[in-house]
Amino acid sequence: MRRSRSKSIRSSLGALPTLRQSRRLTGLRPGRYRLRDELGETIGPECESVAGGGGMELTLDLSRVVGARGLVAASAPFTDVRVEARRHAGTVLRRVQVRTDGAFYVRASLGEPLVLVATRGDACSAPTPWTGPVEGLVLVLPQ
Repeated sequence: MRRSRSKSIRSSLGALPTLRQSRRLTGLRPGRYRLRDELGETIGPECESVAGGGGMELTLDLSRVVGARGLVAASAPFTDVRVEARRHAGTVLRRVQVRTDGAFYVRASLGEPLVLVATRGDACSAPTPWTGPVEGLVLVLPQ
């Protein structure tokens, strides 16, 4: 069985997306395309563009994508501090670099229960359950 390769179209959908994004695109070369939300790792269905076609509409369902914004409480510098979205089995789904002031923003599709953990080297904060949108979360890294 041959796997198809589609071209991802990177779209800036904004920090607070609506549940369903739709884009009408014209002038595409023939091939298969799909929308992709890079922050939440959500990929839309494939659509095929044909020569002489009048364009196509691509959609992306963001109904499960949520964000978590907060601060890591740790000593500076923050150059080696990350926040990870992990599955309960410990697998890292998303990893983001913390800003120089300790602030972070991570976005993911919550199709399963996740936890957020701040890390620096071998040290990590206590896992915090992530089940929906979060603002003002503080993750404490041990000294």
